[in-house]
Amino acid sequence: MSRPRTYRTLAEAQVARQKIWVGQRKVGILFRAVELGGEAGEALNVVKKLQRMKWRIKGSKATLDDLAEELGDCIICVGLLANEAGIKDMDRRVALKFNATSEKYGLPVFVRVPPTRAEKAAATKAREARIKRKLRRREPCL
Repeated sequence: MSRPRTYRTLAEAQVARQKIWVGQRKVGILFRAVELGGEAGEALNVVKKLQRMKWRIKGSKATLDDLAEELGDCIICVGLLANEAGIKDMDRRVALKFNATSEKYGLPVFVRVPPTRAEKAAATKAREARIKRKLRRREPCL
């Protein structure tokens, strides 16, 4: 079974790739923010070309694949900016923001919020305690 694709998975891959790409140098939060702005601008340029095609105005053309590629660059840059800023829990932050917006506007769509490390540790500790109790009573541990 493959691992789910998440911001955390992306962040881990980016850290590894950045060590190869830029070495130990920290390029800084300003660089990463400008990089994100540049990629967002490229995505907007594709949207402009798509709209121009829809209106049948002469000019350069673009495809939805071009837009998908630029949006992928934007997501990568968001991860790089979060890494540079020291934000380690983007999966959780995105889920919390999504749910807050749903709640604010009375929308019934919510996403699962990943647990914090402390919550995971507490759940593991509780599970281990239950197993130990069952073992003392010789109950099945399923």
